[in-house]
Amino acid sequence: MASVTGGESNALKGPEFVVKGATDFDQRWIDETTEAGIAALGWKRPEPRPPEWDKPLSRDVAQAAPRPASVAKQPQKKRLRDRVRRLLHRGPAPVEGG
Repeated sequence: MASVTGGESNALKGPEFVVKGATDFDQRWIDETTEAGIAALGWKRPEPRPPEWDKPLSRDVAQAAPRPASVAKQPQKKRLRDRVRRLLHRGPAPVEGG
């Protein structure tokens, strides 16, 4: 088994600037990982984020483009899986002459 030359601290690079997650879950993971790297691997604390990094996204990226009215939603092809599921959910066939 090979090891990292110079120790584990050379295997991972700490963030240069504060990282912001898109969700609370993302942010919690980022914070825990950064703090673990600082404590265990001797990373330096990240610098504050440059203000221009926190500008809102452009309209093209932030919102999905509205679907043109001329583009109608195409009907989906029936799949064998869907047909089998429908048959299974019907239940047993009625018994005749019983």
